[in-house]
Amino acid sequence: MKLIMDFKADWHETLKEIMKSAWDLDTKAITEDVPVHYFNAAQRRITATPRNILVSDTFHCPAEHLQGWEQIKRSVIEGRDLNPHLSKRIGKVKKTDLLLSDWGVHHLHLGTELEGRYTARTGPLLFARVTADNFYAIDVYTHDDFEDADIVEVVHRNWPESIEHWALRGMQSKETLTSDQRKTLRKKRYNSFVQVNDGTTYAPIGGGYVFSGHSIFAITEMDRSEERRV
Repeated sequence: MKLIMDFKADWHETLKEIMKSAWDLDTKAITEDVPVHYFNAAQRRITATPRNILVSDTFHCPAEHLQGWEQIKRSVIEGRDLNPHLSKRIGKVKKTDLLLSDWGVHHLHLGTELEGRYTARTGPLLFARVTADNFYAIDVYTHDDFEDADIVEVVHRNWPESIEHWALRGMQSKETLTSDQRKTLRKKRYNSFVQVNDGTTYAPIGGGYVFSGHSIFAITEMDRSEERRV
């Protein structure tokens, strides 16, 4: 009797099962690039673990959403699930978050009551950079501010050491992109640099994306995982 073992196919099925059982994602539409979709979904979610909260020097939450902000703070400190505050698109396995892929920034809704799996949607959004140990509260913005370079400016001014890995030494842009120009580039999946007020220029802090829309982080993680399995 001849046994045929397909470790790669087994690994892909394992990843699909995690997405389905742990994250409640519908994986039926995934017929290829399974690891890319897995790592993309993982990047878009926030792992539940206690974190330190750091608040920027210009942070301001509208009075009508202070309760939501307090709820998020408690969840961060206690290590509770923050994913109900994220975009409903985290429930769509093939969706990507261009703000996250470009600048490494999550946006969270400030609602306090659950409406199904997610908290009530709000116009104002909390923008935050989230690492394994820290929750950097940048500010409260709107849905029209996703391409506003002030987001990176605030992170650079308050916590430059947290993003110094992406700083381009000895390089400055000749022109500054407008929010509309950056929005167009993101739609076309073109990566771009961002220059802050003191002249520091950053490569995509979230890793960037490719023309297919997949995040470079997801592709890199897939390659690393496959190399380890060889």
